[in-house]
Amino acid sequence: MVAATFAATTACNETNPLIYSVKGNVPDSLNGQNVTLYACEIKDKKIATTVVENGTFEFSDTIESPLVARVAIETGGKKEDCSCVLDEVPVVMNYNGKEFIVTGSRRTDAIVEYYNIREEHNKNYRKSKAPSLYEILKSGRKHQFTEEEKREMEEVKVHNKMVDDAFLNNLEELVKRNTDNVVGAYVFDYLYDGNGIDEEVTLQDSILAVAGKEFLETPMTQRTLAAKRQRIGQTYTDFELPDNDGKMHRLSDYVGEGKYVLVDVWASWCMGCRMETPHVKEAYAKYHDRGFEVVMVTIDADKEDWLKAMDKDGVKELGCQLFDPSSTIRDLYGISSIPCSMLIGPDGKIIDNDLRNDDLENNLSKLIGK
Repeated sequence: MVAATFAATTACNETNPLIYSVKGNVPDSLNGQNVTLYACEIKDKKIATTVVENGTFEFSDTIESPLVARVAIETGGKKEDCSCVLDEVPVVMNYNGKEFIVTGSRRTDAIVEYYNIREEHNKNYRKSKAPSLYEILKSGRKHQFTEEEKREMEEVKVHNKMVDDAFLNNLEELVKRNTDNVVGAYVFDYLYDGNGIDEEVTLQDSILAVAGKEFLETPMTQRTLAAKRQRIGQTYTDFELPDNDGKMHRLSDYVGEGKYVLVDVWASWCMGCRMETPHVKEAYAKYHDRGFEVVMVTIDADKEDWLKAMDKDGVKELGCQLFDPSSTIRDLYGISSIPCSMLIGPDGKIIDNDLRNDDLENNLSKLIGK
């Protein structure tokens, strides 16, 4: 658990740059250990590295706007992490070998509160003693659940639902108190996963409607705004990507003319994606002749990994297979996690998204007929 104490924040100066300062006090036993400062946006990015000397370390530089950051200290075989916000108020981190005490701006207090909420959620969460479906699929073994296992799984499910509801409520309240700053955007991105899922649209939009400039201009929020392109009822946004032979294909080459098109974003390393592939193959075999098309887009960085996965999963001849090592589609549609899928109708509007298990079959049976 990270503790925080409050230091008053002055209004952020509209003129750039901001000068930030992070000072740390640690046990002398950590002298000579590396300390790394990371920017925490969509992906962590290393800003600077220093070394502990005489039980202290320090970072100072300029930035264009407040930034959520993470400090990682090597403590002999492992790393201890602590978060803060780089802004106009100096950050002080005191580490006693067990926990950090952090002082800084209101933004830093907010990011500390966020991680405390997450830690409390993890403490209260329970794991069933019975094997999960993922564990069963991964092992390849069959498992027949006993009545006792079923009862215990249901109890865990009910308990965790209560824990999750409290967790999400706490995060929503934290966001609402920080719609004027980067921490609100950071938690907002975690809360909604950047996916624009439709049942959360009203609350998302209500928060975005009152959010300030600092909140709205973060990369996380820009991704969330892009994710609106995934929403049901939206007209698809076109893209162009190469297949295995380098031939370019546009999504618009497949949408229209009475066709229903599934856009399936995946990667060879994504087990969740590959667990959904059999459902796509079944639907394609059943409905392709009646106007169903598949456009699968991999975000693999390594082409060989993609080709091996296609061969193993038997999808080389399944619809149109496109290669996107630069993750163009993730930026275009604000995709924060995969698998990600969208079913597009003949009119170019998105019918459904985030399809799992039987969702695709259920949609197509109604749209095209069994």
